[in-house]
Amino acid sequence: MPKWSYTVDLSNIFHDPDRSFTQKRDEIVKRLRESLWYNSKMLHETELQDVVTALSNSRDVEEFDEHWDYLYTLADTDRCWIATF
Repeated sequence: MPKWSYTVDLSNIFHDPDRSFTQKRDEIVKRLRESLWYNSKMLHETELQDVVTALSNSRDVEEFDEHWDYLYTLADTDRCWIATF
């Protein structure tokens, strides 16, 4: 079983049917930026900052999902669990 160094809990927002795409996107980005994972990388990891910025600028679900896939790759590398359920 994997041991995670960080956890970002998005489970109560990621699939919330009562929120618009924009509301979900903005809250997800906010939580990512407030996370220990993100802040531990701030001084050294511009790649994570870039992908979170790209998420924040996503105009629709398709664009968001493209960046989200890459975020997951970075999270796996850093042993960060992103909870969406």
